[in-house]
Amino acid sequence: MNVPSNYSFRPILLELFTKPYTLRELRGDVIAGLTVGLVALPLTIGFSVASIPSGTITPYGAPAAGIFTAIIAGILIGIFGGTRFQIPGPSATMIPISILMIERYGFSGLLVATFIAGIILATFGLFKIGSLMKYLPWSVVSGFTTGIAISIIIDEIGDFLGIRTSRQQPHELFDKLSWLYKNAHTSTSSSILIASATLIIIYFWSKKGFKQIPSSIVALFLVTLLVSLIPSQLTGPITTIGSKFGFSTIPSHLPSFSLPSIKLHEIPNLLIASLAIVIPCAVESLLAGVISDRLTGTNHNRNTELIAQGLSNMTSPFFGGLPSTGMIVQTSLNVRSGARTPIAALVYSLTLLLVVLLFSTYVTRIPMGVMAAILIAVALNIGEWRDLRRLFQIPLSERCILLTALLLTIFFNIVVALEASMLFAAMVFIKRITEATEISYMTTHDLSKSPKSDFFHQKTKAIPEGVLICSIKGPLLFGVAEKLEQTFKAQTPLPTVFILKLDLVSIMDATALNVIEIISKNIHQNGGVFILCGINTINRSLMERAKFIEFIGEKNFCMNLEASLERSRKLTARMAILQTEDGLR
Repeated sequence: MNVPSNYSFRPILLELFTKPYTLRELRGDVIAGLTVGLVALPLTIGFSVASIPSGTITPYGAPAAGIFTAIIAGILIGIFGGTRFQIPGPSATMIPISILMIERYGFSGLLVATFIAGIILATFGLFKIGSLMKYLPWSVVSGFTTGIAISIIIDEIGDFLGIRTSRQQPHELFDKLSWLYKNAHTSTSSSILIASATLIIIYFWSKKGFKQIPSSIVALFLVTLLVSLIPSQLTGPITTIGSKFGFSTIPSHLPSFSLPSIKLHEIPNLLIASLAIVIPCAVESLLAGVISDRLTGTNHNRNTELIAQGLSNMTSPFFGGLPSTGMIVQTSLNVRSGARTPIAALVYSLTLLLVVLLFSTYVTRIPMGVMAAILIAVALNIGEWRDLRRLFQIPLSERCILLTALLLTIFFNIVVALEASMLFAAMVFIKRITEATEISYMTTHDLSKSPKSDFFHQKTKAIPEGVLICSIKGPLLFGVAEKLEQTFKAQTPLPTVFILKLDLVSIMDATALNVIEIISKNIHQNGGVFILCGINTINRSLMERAKFIEFIGEKNFCMNLEASLERSRKLTARMAILQTEDGLR
């Protein structure tokens, strides 16, 4: 089954119908989905608990809302998604947004805003807005990836050390570091040993080349089993999923369908508020796709992914679910655990579903130190540490962009980091375009170097007096337009005929056209003639829409420099005759 490439919606799962799905791929997907499902469970619970303020009236408890969201999102992204490896669910990025919406509009308001956000995301995908993500510079993606890796390590230090305190770990970096410092004395040696043992198993299992079963799932089962066999008198208190979130925190039932209640007068406000969900969801989902592409050498369909994320967010509110997005950490773990196709996302959902229905008692016994060690191992794998090592070997501008993306990801979040680093990258791009585009004034010597120099030798040996030829080589955009205007202002006196040679200009924008119009007006006001030569079809179309051709006259648009010089000779000769006649009078 082949879907035409010009469609925006092309689920990756359809590729399974175009080629055999091997037993090796199935094994990789099952193991990866199982691993990610178990590791993502405490994160999903933690994010959902943090997203819903205490005392909020919800259809189920806060942990259940997060788990049901992950199950629904995993099924829909697995079926309709545009990437092979995406793992969706509640995200840390959504926590402050969810809290703010619940405080203003209640939990039902959050559900309605999530549904509206889903419609907007799907619309973005249909109109191929996701394609813009392919313009992310390497330095931005590298900075994001390493910043996320460092953030994960910082986030997991508390569980790695086994810090025991009634106060929940904050989400802001400085508050988090302060929390770690103040509560470091409550850490336990048993948790440190458990987490360290998990890291050691992950390292040596990978080092020995046992690729059939991912090291993270081996470490999870081995260490959890070992801890359960050792008497608690020897280990002391160990923080587990159950002790941290409550042993009854995992629901034992499926979600039920219900329509969220909302007041009609609040819908306009929720339309605006939903954009706060759309932007981080789109950014994080597409970044997860970009990072998985870098890890695997594959390509994902950005627009299909946005449509699938939209479908997920349109569906989960009817089951009491939270906003969901593609999760960078879990997606990276999915890749590292051996996933091959979107079947891994379906197995991830099935794993969470089985935990809910059958294995909640056992899962609550998994030590949080094990989970922390697995995530730290993932972070160490996805970080672009090589790029940091060669930081001073790359250009200064790229270095600044990378560090901007990295530091803002750590100190704030990926949305702020994307906005700032892309703005920085755009400014660098404009500067480079401006510097790369050459503006020069041609002389007879320059013409003699032309491959068509025989033509000039036959016609004339020099550019006619009073004729100035300005040649531009490269894109003529707003950064270069000011440069063109300044070079023109430096020309005194103004020429009788000004030829603007644009045959080497690939593209121009409205700002450049405005500057060209200003130059032509100055030439006309001085009694001269403005000629354009060598303009391509795209740039001519821009000038036609702006009525610029009507302004300077069709005769002053010449196909090439030869035609422009021929017209300039006729014009200068005519002007010379008119000046002679005026002198005789």
